[in-house]
Amino acid sequence: MRWEGGFTAFCHRSRELREEVAEAGLEVTDLVSVEGPAFILGDLDARMADPADRSVTLGVARAIERVPELVGFGPHLIATGVR
Repeated sequence: MRWEGGFTAFCHRSRELREEVAEAGLEVTDLVSVEGPAFILGDLDARMADPADRSVTLGVARAIERVPELVGFGPHLIATGVR
């Protein structure tokens, strides 16, 4: 997508990203959601500043970052692959 005065972005569903990586000749070795549901927290900065809240927030993100049904819940995905 391109917006006037904006930037170029690529939007994928997790399945589509896996397919694109495979089409590039790579075997997908991992696909994770970067933030998970943390991006919807209105007080994320405060939670990350508090050690106990930070631990819980990151723990939730880690717990679901690779769950196939939930990986697309976060706003950013990272796929890694090998030839």
